[in-house]
Amino acid sequence: MSAFSYRVGRPAEDAMFLISGFSDPHRTDRECWRNCAKVFRLRVPVAAAGRTRVTLRMRVPDPALRVAVHAGEAAVGEIAPEDAQWHDYALELSGGGPVATLTGRADREPYWPPFPKADPNRAFVDLTRVTAEAVDGGELEVPEAFTRPRIARAPVRLVNLRRSRNPVRRPAPPAEERRVLFGDLHVHTNYSLCGHPDNGTIDENVAAARERGHDFIALTDHAEHMDLDAWKRYFEEIEAASARHDIPIIRGVEWTSRDHGHRNIYFLQPHPPFVDYFMFESNHPSKLGAFFTDRGLDAFAVPHHFPYVFQSGNIESICPDVEPLMEIYSGWGSSECYGARLQDTNRVMPGCTVRDALARGLKLGFVGGGDAHNNLPGDGGVTAILAPEPTVEALFDALRRRLCYATSGARIGLDVTLNGYPAGSVLTVNQYAVDRLFPLALKALAVGETALDRLEIVSNGEVVYSTSHRQGAAGNEINLALEIKKLATPTRRTNELDQQLVNHSRYYYARAVQCDGGTAWSSPIWVDFRFDYD
Repeated sequence: MSAFSYRVGRPAEDAMFLISGFSDPHRTDRECWRNCAKVFRLRVPVAAAGRTRVTLRMRVPDPALRVAVHAGEAAVGEIAPEDAQWHDYALELSGGGPVATLTGRADREPYWPPFPKADPNRAFVDLTRVTAEAVDGGELEVPEAFTRPRIARAPVRLVNLRRSRNPVRRPAPPAEERRVLFGDLHVHTNYSLCGHPDNGTIDENVAAARERGHDFIALTDHAEHMDLDAWKRYFEEIEAASARHDIPIIRGVEWTSRDHGHRNIYFLQPHPPFVDYFMFESNHPSKLGAFFTDRGLDAFAVPHHFPYVFQSGNIESICPDVEPLMEIYSGWGSSECYGARLQDTNRVMPGCTVRDALARGLKLGFVGGGDAHNNLPGDGGVTAILAPEPTVEALFDALRRRLCYATSGARIGLDVTLNGYPAGSVLTVNQYAVDRLFPLALKALAVGETALDRLEIVSNGEVVYSTSHRQGAAGNEINLALEIKKLATPTRRTNELDQQLVNHSRYYYARAVQCDGGTAWSSPIWVDFRFDYD
Protein backbone atom coordinates (compact mmCIF):
# COMPACT_ATOMS: atom_id res chain seq x y z
CA MET A 1 0.00 0.00 0.00
CA SER A 2 1.11 3.56 -0.63
CA ALA A 3 -0.77 5.20 2.28
CA PHE A 4 -1.97 4.11 5.71
CA SER A 5 -4.11 5.96 8.25
CA TYR A 6 -5.46 5.19 11.69
CA ARG A 7 -7.86 7.08 13.90
CA VAL A 8 -6.62 8.04 17.33
CA GLY A 9 -9.12 7.76 20.14
CA ARG A 10 -10.67 4.62 18.65
CA PRO A 11 -8.87 1.73 20.34
CA ALA A 12 -9.88 -0.75 17.65
CA GLU A 13 -7.86 1.34 15.19
CA ASP A 14 -5.04 2.89 17.20
CA ALA A 15 -4.11 -0.22 19.19
CA MET A 16 -0.42 -1.08 19.01
CA PHE A 17 0.45 2.22 17.29
CA LEU A 18 0.23 4.48 20.34
CA ILE A 19 2.88 3.60 22.91
CA SER A 20 2.98 6.02 25.84
CA GLY A 21 2.06 9.43 27.07
CA PHE A 22 -1.61 9.28 25.99
CA SER A 23 -4.73 9.54 28.13
CA ASP A 24 -8.05 7.71 27.75
CA PRO A 25 -10.07 8.38 24.59
CA HIS A 26 -12.14 11.56 24.48
CA ARG A 27 -15.29 11.87 22.39
CA THR A 28 -17.07 15.13 21.60
CA ASP A 29 -19.26 16.01 18.63
CA ARG A 30 -18.42 12.70 16.95
CA GLU A 31 -14.71 13.57 17.10
CA CYS A 32 -12.38 11.15 18.88
CA TRP A 33 -8.96 12.06 20.18
CA ARG A 34 -6.44 11.47 22.94
CA ASN A 35 -4.58 13.99 25.06
CA CYS A 36 -0.82 13.81 24.60
CA ALA A 37 1.32 14.34 27.67
CA LYS A 38 4.47 16.41 27.65
CA VAL A 39 6.43 13.51 26.16
CA PHE A 40 4.67 10.92 24.01
CA ARG A 41 5.62 8.15 21.59
CA LEU A 42 3.78 6.56 18.69
CA ARG A 43 4.55 4.15 15.87
CA VAL A 44 4.04 4.88 12.19
CA PRO A 45 4.54 2.64 9.14
CA VAL A 46 7.20 3.96 6.76
CA ALA A 47 8.54 2.98 3.36
CA ALA A 48 11.66 0.83 3.40
CA ALA A 49 13.22 3.06 0.73
CA GLY A 50 12.66 6.70 -0.06
CA ARG A 51 10.78 9.29 1.92
CA THR A 52 7.59 8.98 3.97
CA ARG A 53 5.28 11.88 4.75
CA VAL A 54 3.69 11.56 8.17
CA THR A 55 0.70 13.80 8.84
CA LEU A 56 -0.50 14.34 12.40
CA ARG A 57 -3.93 15.89 12.84
CA MET A 58 -3.42 17.82 16.06
CA ARG A 59 -4.85 20.56 18.21
CA VAL A 60 -2.50 22.70 20.34
CA PRO A 61 -4.54 24.70 22.85
CA ASP A 62 -1.73 27.01 23.90
CA PRO A 63 0.18 28.99 21.23
CA ALA A 64 3.31 28.96 23.37
CA LEU A 65 3.74 25.19 22.98
CA ARG A 66 6.22 23.76 20.52
CA VAL A 67 6.28 20.02 19.75
CA ALA A 68 9.73 18.72 18.79
CA VAL A 69 9.55 15.34 17.02
CA HIS A 70 12.35 12.75 16.78
CA ALA A 71 12.55 9.38 15.02
CA GLY A 72 14.97 7.45 17.17
CA GLU A 73 17.85 9.85 17.80
CA ALA A 74 17.28 11.90 14.63
CA ALA A 75 15.34 15.17 14.77
CA VAL A 76 12.43 15.17 12.31
CA GLY A 77 10.99 18.62 12.82
CA GLU A 78 9.04 20.94 15.07
CA ILE A 79 5.30 21.55 15.16
CA ALA A 80 4.35 25.18 15.85
CA PRO A 81 0.62 25.82 16.31
CA GLU A 82 -1.23 28.05 13.91
CA ASP A 83 -4.03 28.55 16.44
CA ALA A 84 -5.98 26.45 18.96
CA GLN A 85 -8.01 24.61 16.27
CA TRP A 86 -7.46 21.25 14.56
CA HIS A 87 -4.79 21.31 11.84
CA ASP A 88 -2.78 18.82 9.81
CA TYR A 89 0.95 19.00 10.57
CA ALA A 90 3.24 17.17 8.11
CA LEU A 91 6.70 15.72 8.75
CA GLU A 92 9.02 13.74 6.49
CA LEU A 93 11.07 10.63 7.32
CA SER A 94 13.76 8.99 5.21
CA GLY A 95 13.89 5.18 4.94
CA GLY A 96 14.17 2.83 7.86
CA GLY A 97 10.88 0.86 7.63
CA PRO A 98 8.74 -0.95 8.16
CA VAL A 99 7.78 0.87 11.39
CA ALA A 100 9.31 3.95 12.96
CA THR A 101 8.83 5.17 16.53
CA LEU A 102 8.26 8.90 16.76
CA THR A 103 8.85 10.76 20.01
CA GLY A 104 7.19 14.11 20.56
CA ARG A 105 8.14 16.54 23.29
CA ALA A 106 5.92 19.53 24.03
CA ASP A 107 7.69 22.56 25.55
CA ARG A 108 6.90 26.23 26.00
CA GLU A 109 8.95 29.23 25.17
CA PRO A 110 10.94 29.97 28.34
CA TYR A 111 9.66 33.50 28.95
CA TRP A 112 5.95 32.75 28.82
CA PRO A 113 4.11 32.83 32.16
CA PRO A 114 3.07 29.52 33.76
CA PHE A 115 -0.21 27.88 32.87
CA PRO A 116 -3.13 29.04 35.00
CA LYS A 117 -4.36 26.40 37.43
CA ALA A 118 -7.89 26.93 36.20
CA ASP A 119 -6.98 25.68 32.71
CA PRO A 120 -4.64 22.69 33.08
CA ASN A 121 -5.64 21.27 29.66
CA ARG A 122 -3.50 23.94 28.01
CA ALA A 123 -0.50 21.85 29.04
CA PHE A 124 -1.53 19.07 26.60
CA VAL A 125 -1.83 18.69 22.85
CA ASP A 126 -4.54 16.57 21.25
CA LEU A 127 -4.10 13.97 18.51
CA THR A 128 -6.93 12.50 16.41
CA ARG A 129 -5.44 10.95 13.26
CA VAL A 130 -2.08 9.74 11.94
CA THR A 131 -1.45 9.22 8.23
CA ALA A 132 1.66 7.89 6.49
CA GLU A 133 2.26 8.21 2.73
CA ALA A 134 5.14 7.03 0.57
CA VAL A 135 6.39 10.18 -1.19
CA ASP A 136 8.63 8.64 -3.88
CA GLY A 137 6.21 6.05 -5.19
CA GLY A 138 7.36 3.35 -2.75
CA GLU A 139 5.25 1.03 -0.69
CA LEU A 140 4.43 0.92 3.00
CA GLU A 141 4.75 -2.55 4.48
CA VAL A 142 2.58 -2.63 7.60
CA PRO A 143 3.33 -5.73 9.71
CA GLU A 144 0.32 -7.95 10.24
CA ALA A 145 0.70 -7.72 14.01
CA PHE A 146 -0.08 -4.00 13.81
CA THR A 147 -3.40 -4.40 11.99
CA ARG A 148 -5.16 -7.33 13.67
CA PRO A 149 -6.40 -8.08 17.19
CA ARG A 150 -3.83 -9.90 19.31
CA ILE A 151 -6.06 -12.85 20.18
CA ALA A 152 -4.54 -16.29 20.38
CA ARG A 153 -7.37 -18.54 19.27
CA ALA A 154 -9.71 -18.69 16.28
CA PRO A 155 -13.40 -19.53 16.75
CA VAL A 156 -14.44 -23.17 16.60
CA ARG A 157 -17.80 -24.85 16.10
CA LEU A 158 -18.75 -27.99 17.99
CA VAL A 159 -20.62 -30.32 15.67
CA ASN A 160 -21.79 -33.03 18.08
CA LEU A 161 -22.98 -30.94 21.04
CA ARG A 162 -26.65 -30.01 21.02
CA ARG A 163 -26.85 -26.22 20.97
CA SER A 164 -30.63 -25.45 21.10
CA ARG A 165 -31.25 -21.78 21.89
CA ASN A 166 -27.73 -20.51 22.47
CA PRO A 167 -26.08 -18.79 19.44
CA VAL A 168 -22.64 -18.82 21.02
CA ARG A 169 -20.35 -18.09 18.06
CA ARG A 170 -20.35 -16.69 14.63
CA PRO A 171 -20.05 -19.46 12.02
CA ALA A 172 -16.60 -21.00 11.80
CA PRO A 173 -14.95 -22.27 8.62
CA PRO A 174 -15.29 -26.03 8.03
CA ALA A 175 -11.62 -26.59 8.93
CA GLU A 176 -12.39 -25.41 12.46
CA GLU A 177 -15.35 -27.72 13.04
CA ARG A 178 -14.52 -29.89 16.05
CA ARG A 179 -16.04 -32.82 17.84
CA VAL A 180 -16.23 -33.38 21.59
CA LEU A 181 -14.32 -36.60 22.30
CA PHE A 182 -14.25 -38.18 25.77
CA GLY A 183 -11.51 -40.36 27.23
CA ASP A 184 -9.21 -41.10 30.16
CA LEU A 185 -5.84 -39.32 30.01
CA HIS A 186 -4.32 -41.06 33.05
CA VAL A 187 -4.37 -44.86 32.88
CA HIS A 188 -1.95 -47.22 34.64
CA THR A 189 -1.25 -50.80 33.61
CA ASN A 190 0.87 -53.54 35.11
CA TYR A 191 3.99 -51.66 33.99
CA SER A 192 3.31 -49.51 37.09
CA LEU A 193 4.32 -51.45 40.19
CA CYS A 194 1.76 -49.60 42.33
CA GLY A 195 -1.26 -51.84 41.88
CA HIS A 196 0.62 -54.62 40.09
CA PRO A 197 -0.56 -57.24 39.13
CA ASP A 198 -4.18 -56.05 39.29
CA ASN A 199 -3.86 -53.02 37.02
CA GLY A 200 -4.28 -55.19 33.94
CA THR A 201 -2.21 -55.38 30.79
CA ILE A 202 -2.00 -52.68 28.13
CA ASP A 203 -4.24 -54.74 25.87
CA GLU A 204 -6.83 -55.28 28.62
CA ASN A 205 -7.02 -51.59 29.48
CA VAL A 206 -7.33 -50.51 25.85
CA ALA A 207 -10.05 -53.10 25.25
CA ALA A 208 -11.89 -51.94 28.38
CA ALA A 209 -11.76 -48.31 27.26
CA ARG A 210 -13.17 -49.28 23.87
CA GLU A 211 -15.88 -51.40 25.48
CA ARG A 212 -16.86 -48.51 27.80
CA GLY A 213 -17.33 -46.16 24.84
CA HIS A 214 -14.24 -44.01 25.27
CA ASP A 215 -13.17 -42.08 22.19
CA PHE A 216 -9.47 -42.31 23.16
CA ILE A 217 -7.18 -43.50 25.95
CA ALA A 218 -3.80 -42.32 27.24
CA LEU A 219 -1.41 -44.79 28.90
CA THR A 220 0.82 -43.19 31.54
CA ASP A 221 2.77 -45.81 33.45
CA HIS A 222 5.46 -44.81 35.94
CA ALA A 223 8.81 -44.24 34.22
CA GLU A 224 10.78 -44.93 37.39
CA HIS A 225 9.26 -48.43 37.52
CA MET A 226 10.87 -49.36 34.19
CA ASP A 227 14.37 -50.14 33.04
CA LEU A 228 15.46 -49.64 29.43
CA ASP A 229 14.21 -53.07 28.33
CA ALA A 230 10.81 -52.56 29.96
CA TRP A 231 10.60 -49.07 28.42
CA LYS A 232 11.16 -50.51 24.95
CA ARG A 233 8.58 -53.27 25.47
CA TYR A 234 6.07 -50.75 26.88
CA PHE A 235 6.02 -48.58 23.75
CA GLU A 236 6.11 -51.61 21.45
CA GLU A 237 3.03 -52.99 23.20
CA ILE A 238 1.27 -49.63 22.84
CA GLU A 239 1.86 -49.70 19.08
CA ALA A 240 0.68 -53.31 18.85
CA ALA A 241 -2.49 -52.51 20.82
CA SER A 242 -3.11 -49.50 18.61
CA ALA A 243 -3.05 -51.76 15.56
CA ARG A 244 -5.46 -54.28 17.13
CA HIS A 245 -8.05 -51.92 18.63
CA ASP A 246 -10.08 -49.23 16.93
CA ILE A 247 -9.29 -46.44 19.39
CA PRO A 248 -6.58 -43.75 19.43
CA ILE A 249 -3.91 -44.37 22.10
CA ILE A 250 -1.96 -41.35 23.33
CA ARG A 251 1.53 -42.43 24.44
CA GLY A 252 2.69 -41.27 27.84
CA VAL A 253 4.56 -41.97 31.04
CA GLU A 254 4.35 -40.59 34.56
CA TRP A 255 7.37 -38.57 35.73
CA THR A 256 7.43 -38.81 39.53
CA SER A 257 9.32 -36.51 41.88
CA ARG A 258 8.89 -36.34 45.63
CA ASP A 259 10.46 -32.88 45.52
CA HIS A 260 8.48 -31.20 42.73
CA GLY A 261 5.37 -33.34 42.19
CA HIS A 262 4.01 -35.71 39.58
CA ARG A 263 3.64 -35.07 35.86
CA ASN A 264 2.30 -37.10 32.98
CA ILE A 265 4.47 -36.67 29.90
CA TYR A 266 2.75 -37.23 26.55
CA PHE A 267 4.69 -38.02 23.36
CA LEU A 268 3.64 -37.77 19.75
CA GLN A 269 6.54 -39.99 18.61
CA PRO A 270 5.94 -43.77 18.90
CA HIS A 271 9.33 -44.67 20.45
CA PRO A 272 10.64 -41.79 22.62
CA PRO A 273 13.95 -42.03 24.49
CA PHE A 274 13.94 -42.97 28.16
CA VAL A 275 13.19 -40.16 30.61
CA ASP A 276 12.52 -40.09 34.34
CA TYR A 277 13.17 -37.95 37.41
CA PHE A 278 16.44 -39.69 38.35
CA MET A 279 18.32 -38.64 35.18
CA PHE A 280 20.43 -35.49 35.52
CA GLU A 281 19.09 -34.17 32.17
CA SER A 282 15.48 -34.41 33.37
CA ASN A 283 15.52 -34.19 37.17
CA HIS A 284 13.61 -30.91 37.30
CA PRO A 285 10.54 -29.73 35.34
CA SER A 286 12.54 -26.76 34.05
CA LYS A 287 14.85 -29.18 32.24
CA LEU A 288 12.10 -30.99 30.36
CA GLY A 289 11.80 -28.38 27.61
CA ALA A 290 15.48 -28.64 26.71
CA PHE A 291 15.31 -32.43 26.98
CA PHE A 292 12.46 -32.53 24.44
CA THR A 293 14.09 -30.00 22.10
CA ASP A 294 17.54 -31.61 22.08
CA ARG A 295 16.03 -34.96 21.12
CA GLY A 296 13.54 -33.61 18.60
CA LEU A 297 10.56 -34.73 20.68
CA ASP A 298 7.03 -33.41 20.25
CA ALA A 299 5.97 -33.67 23.89
CA PHE A 300 4.40 -31.80 26.80
CA ALA A 301 3.78 -32.45 30.50
CA VAL A 302 0.70 -32.25 32.75
CA PRO A 303 1.03 -31.81 36.55
CA HIS A 304 -1.53 -33.61 38.71
CA HIS A 305 -2.85 -34.08 42.29
CA PHE A 306 -0.59 -31.27 43.57
CA PRO A 307 -2.58 -30.50 46.76
CA TYR A 308 -2.79 -34.10 48.01
CA VAL A 309 -0.29 -34.26 50.83
CA PHE A 310 1.06 -37.79 50.29
CA GLN A 311 1.88 -37.03 46.63
CA SER A 312 1.95 -33.22 46.65
CA GLY A 313 3.63 -30.89 44.17
CA ASN A 314 5.29 -27.51 44.17
CA ILE A 315 3.40 -24.95 42.08
CA GLU A 316 6.54 -22.87 41.69
CA SER A 317 8.06 -25.71 39.66
CA ILE A 318 5.39 -25.57 36.92
CA CYS A 319 6.97 -24.52 33.61
CA PRO A 320 4.39 -22.98 31.22
CA ASP A 321 6.61 -23.59 28.19
CA VAL A 322 6.08 -27.35 28.44
CA GLU A 323 3.07 -27.62 30.77
CA PRO A 324 -0.07 -26.18 29.11
CA LEU A 325 -2.54 -28.18 31.23
CA MET A 326 -3.22 -29.27 34.79
CA GLU A 327 -5.30 -32.19 36.03
CA ILE A 328 -8.21 -30.74 38.00
CA TYR A 329 -9.90 -34.04 38.87
CA SER A 330 -8.83 -37.68 39.22
CA GLY A 331 -9.46 -40.71 41.37
CA TRP A 332 -7.80 -38.76 44.17
CA GLY A 333 -10.60 -36.18 44.05
CA SER A 334 -10.84 -32.52 43.07
CA SER A 335 -7.75 -30.31 42.93
CA GLU A 336 -9.73 -27.19 41.97
CA CYS A 337 -9.35 -25.32 45.27
CA TYR A 338 -9.06 -26.03 48.97
CA GLY A 339 -12.44 -27.16 50.29
CA ALA A 340 -13.83 -27.96 46.83
CA ARG A 341 -16.67 -30.37 46.33
CA LEU A 342 -15.55 -33.94 45.60
CA GLN A 343 -12.51 -33.46 47.84
CA ASP A 344 -11.36 -34.93 51.15
CA THR A 345 -9.86 -31.85 52.80
CA ASN A 346 -8.10 -34.04 55.39
CA ARG A 347 -5.75 -35.12 52.59
CA VAL A 348 -5.26 -31.71 50.98
CA MET A 349 -2.75 -28.92 51.59
CA PRO A 350 -3.96 -25.32 50.92
CA GLY A 351 -1.93 -23.26 48.47
CA CYS A 352 -1.19 -26.08 46.02
CA THR A 353 -4.45 -26.19 44.03
CA VAL A 354 -5.34 -25.37 40.46
CA ARG A 355 -6.74 -21.99 41.44
CA ASP A 356 -3.53 -21.22 43.33
CA ALA A 357 -1.61 -21.90 40.11
CA LEU A 358 -3.97 -19.65 38.12
CA ALA A 359 -3.54 -16.91 40.72
CA ARG A 360 0.20 -16.93 39.94
CA GLY A 361 -0.58 -16.07 36.33
CA LEU A 362 -0.06 -19.57 34.91
CA LYS A 363 -2.22 -20.32 31.87
CA LEU A 364 -3.29 -23.91 32.38
CA GLY A 365 -6.15 -25.70 30.67
CA PHE A 366 -8.06 -28.36 32.61
CA VAL A 367 -8.01 -32.13 32.10
CA GLY A 368 -9.37 -35.06 34.09
CA GLY A 369 -7.96 -38.55 34.49
CA GLY A 370 -8.56 -41.72 36.39
CA ASP A 371 -5.09 -42.23 37.90
CA ALA A 372 -6.72 -45.55 38.69
CA HIS A 373 -4.93 -48.52 40.20
CA ASN A 374 -6.86 -51.80 40.23
CA ASN A 375 -9.68 -50.03 38.39
CA LEU A 376 -10.82 -49.54 34.81
CA PRO A 377 -10.28 -46.55 32.49
CA GLY A 378 -12.80 -43.84 33.31
CA ASP A 379 -13.05 -44.73 37.02
CA GLY A 380 -12.20 -41.21 38.11
CA GLY A 381 -11.83 -38.14 35.95
CA VAL A 382 -12.43 -37.88 32.22
CA THR A 383 -11.14 -35.39 29.65
CA ALA A 384 -13.21 -33.98 26.81
CA ILE A 385 -11.04 -32.93 23.86
CA LEU A 386 -12.27 -30.62 21.09
CA ALA A 387 -10.66 -32.15 18.02
CA PRO A 388 -11.58 -32.16 14.31
CA GLU A 389 -11.11 -35.94 14.11
CA PRO A 390 -10.36 -38.86 16.44
CA THR A 391 -6.68 -39.30 15.62
CA VAL A 392 -3.68 -39.20 17.94
CA GLU A 393 -2.24 -36.21 16.04
CA ALA A 394 -5.48 -34.19 16.26
CA LEU A 395 -6.01 -35.04 19.94
CA PHE A 396 -2.40 -34.18 20.79
CA ASP A 397 -2.61 -30.81 19.03
CA ALA A 398 -5.91 -29.90 20.70
CA LEU A 399 -4.56 -30.74 24.16
CA ARG A 400 -1.47 -28.61 23.66
CA ARG A 401 -3.74 -25.72 22.59
CA ARG A 402 -5.94 -26.15 25.71
CA LEU A 403 -8.98 -27.04 23.58
CA CYS A 404 -10.30 -29.40 26.23
CA TYR A 405 -12.18 -29.57 29.50
CA ALA A 406 -12.46 -31.93 32.47
CA THR A 407 -15.27 -33.87 34.10
CA SER A 408 -15.54 -36.01 37.22
CA GLY A 409 -16.50 -38.93 35.00
CA ALA A 410 -19.91 -37.90 33.62
CA ARG A 411 -20.05 -37.09 29.91
CA ILE A 412 -21.27 -33.54 30.32
CA GLY A 413 -21.31 -31.35 27.24
CA LEU A 414 -19.80 -27.95 27.97
CA ASP A 415 -19.35 -25.11 25.50
CA VAL A 416 -17.95 -21.77 26.73
CA THR A 417 -16.92 -18.67 24.77
CA LEU A 418 -15.83 -15.13 25.48
CA ASN A 419 -16.43 -12.69 22.62
CA GLY A 420 -16.73 -15.73 20.37
CA TYR A 421 -13.41 -17.32 21.40
CA PRO A 422 -13.42 -20.78 22.99
CA ALA A 423 -12.22 -21.98 26.36
CA GLY A 424 -8.44 -22.15 26.44
CA SER A 425 -8.03 -18.86 24.56
CA VAL A 426 -5.80 -15.99 25.64
CA LEU A 427 -6.99 -12.51 24.67
CA THR A 428 -3.86 -10.38 24.99
CA VAL A 429 -4.47 -6.62 25.09
CA ASN A 430 -2.53 -3.51 25.99
CA GLN A 431 -3.67 -0.15 27.28
CA TYR A 432 -4.79 0.89 23.82
CA ALA A 433 -6.47 -2.32 22.61
CA VAL A 434 -8.38 -3.19 25.78
CA ASP A 435 -11.45 -1.11 24.91
CA ARG A 436 -12.19 -3.19 21.85
CA LEU A 437 -13.05 -6.19 24.01
CA PHE A 438 -15.83 -4.54 25.97
CA PRO A 439 -18.53 -5.29 26.72
CA LEU A 440 -17.41 -8.90 27.17
CA ALA A 441 -19.95 -11.40 25.85
CA LEU A 442 -19.57 -14.56 27.91
CA LYS A 443 -21.78 -17.45 26.81
CA ALA A 444 -21.98 -21.01 28.03
CA LEU A 445 -24.03 -24.10 27.36
CA ALA A 446 -24.04 -27.22 29.54
CA VAL A 447 -25.77 -30.46 28.56
CA GLY A 448 -25.75 -33.09 31.31
CA GLU A 449 -26.08 -36.84 31.23
CA THR A 450 -28.67 -36.40 33.97
CA ALA A 451 -30.49 -33.38 35.39
CA LEU A 452 -28.26 -30.33 35.89
CA ASP A 453 -28.37 -28.45 39.18
CA ARG A 454 -26.45 -25.30 38.20
CA LEU A 455 -23.97 -23.64 35.88
CA GLU A 456 -21.42 -21.31 37.49
CA ILE A 457 -18.83 -18.84 36.22
CA VAL A 458 -15.58 -18.54 38.18
CA SER A 459 -13.43 -15.43 37.71
CA ASN A 460 -10.10 -14.86 39.43
CA GLY A 461 -10.85 -17.52 42.03
CA GLU A 462 -14.42 -16.62 42.91
CA VAL A 463 -17.86 -17.70 41.70
CA VAL A 464 -19.20 -14.49 40.18
CA TYR A 465 -22.32 -15.78 38.39
CA SER A 466 -24.54 -18.81 38.92
CA THR A 467 -27.73 -19.94 37.26
CA SER A 468 -30.01 -22.92 37.70
CA HIS A 469 -33.39 -24.09 36.47
CA ARG A 470 -36.19 -21.80 37.54
CA GLN A 471 -38.17 -22.94 40.56
CA GLY A 472 -36.01 -26.03 40.81
CA ALA A 473 -37.39 -27.62 37.67
CA ALA A 474 -35.15 -30.47 36.58
CA GLY A 475 -33.58 -30.48 33.15
CA ASN A 476 -30.34 -31.58 31.55
CA GLU A 477 -29.52 -28.33 29.75
CA ILE A 478 -28.64 -24.84 30.98
CA ASN A 479 -27.75 -21.80 28.88
CA LEU A 480 -25.97 -18.75 30.24
CA ALA A 481 -25.32 -15.44 28.48
CA LEU A 482 -23.64 -12.52 30.27
CA GLU A 483 -22.61 -9.04 29.21
CA ILE A 484 -19.71 -7.82 31.33
CA LYS A 485 -19.02 -4.11 31.02
CA LYS A 486 -15.66 -2.44 31.15
CA LEU A 487 -15.75 -1.71 34.87
CA ALA A 488 -18.17 -4.03 36.63
CA THR A 489 -18.31 -5.84 39.95
CA PRO A 490 -19.66 -9.41 40.17
CA THR A 491 -23.03 -7.92 41.11
CA ARG A 492 -22.91 -5.94 37.82
CA ARG A 493 -22.41 -2.60 39.50
CA THR A 494 -20.67 -0.52 36.82
CA ASN A 495 -18.75 2.70 36.40
CA GLU A 496 -20.43 4.48 33.52
CA LEU A 497 -17.89 7.31 33.28
CA ASP A 498 -15.73 5.19 30.97
CA GLN A 499 -12.68 7.24 31.94
CA GLN A 500 -10.59 4.64 33.70
CA LEU A 501 -8.25 2.05 32.31
CA VAL A 502 -9.01 -1.63 32.89
CA ASN A 503 -5.47 -2.47 33.90
CA HIS A 504 -5.79 -5.91 35.47
CA SER A 505 -5.86 -9.37 33.95
CA ARG A 506 -8.57 -11.89 34.66
CA TYR A 507 -9.72 -15.36 33.74
CA TYR A 508 -13.12 -17.01 33.44
CA TYR A 509 -14.11 -20.66 33.47
CA ALA A 510 -17.44 -22.46 33.75
CA ARG A 511 -18.37 -25.21 36.19
CA ALA A 512 -21.46 -27.33 35.48
CA VAL A 513 -22.85 -29.47 38.32
CA GLN A 514 -25.43 -32.23 37.91
CA CYS A 515 -27.99 -33.00 40.62
CA ASP A 516 -26.16 -36.27 41.26
CA GLY A 517 -22.88 -34.39 41.87
CA GLY A 518 -21.23 -35.03 38.50
CA THR A 519 -19.18 -31.96 37.58
CA ALA A 520 -17.48 -30.49 34.52
CA TRP A 521 -14.90 -27.68 34.44
CA SER A 522 -14.14 -25.76 31.24
CA SER A 523 -10.59 -24.62 30.58
CA PRO A 524 -10.25 -20.92 31.44
CA ILE A 525 -10.35 -18.01 29.02
CA TRP A 526 -7.86 -15.27 29.89
CA VAL A 527 -8.01 -11.52 29.35
CA ASP A 528 -4.29 -10.86 29.62
CA PHE A 529 -3.51 -7.17 30.14
CA ARG A 530 0.04 -6.04 29.43
CA PHE A 531 1.29 -2.48 29.30
CA ASP A 532 2.96 -1.78 25.98
CA TYR A 533 6.01 0.46 26.45
CA ASP A 534 9.28 0.79 24.61
